[in-house]
Amino acid sequence: MFSNVSGGLYYTRLNTRYSYNHKLALCCAQAIRELGELPCTPAARAAVMGRAMELLRERHGVNAPRGWYPVMKQLRARDKE
Repeated sequence: MFSNVSGGLYYTRLNTRYSYNHKLALCCAQAIRELGELPCTPAARAAVMGRAMELLRERHGVNAPRGWYPVMKQLRARDKE
């Protein structure tokens, strides 16, 4: 799921030690439901990742896994190219 949300940039193997994969997946699903009307662009993928990150902090009090934010920034930059 995480690879799909990020357009293939975020690899699941990066978060093998991350204890909150299930919670992150639930937050991604919620973010997709909220933002699913956006066109499938790098900026929209970044918005979904950002919203999932916000939900994870709000609901569970934990941060996204290492590498999540840099991928989100990379998607934002791609949209500006």
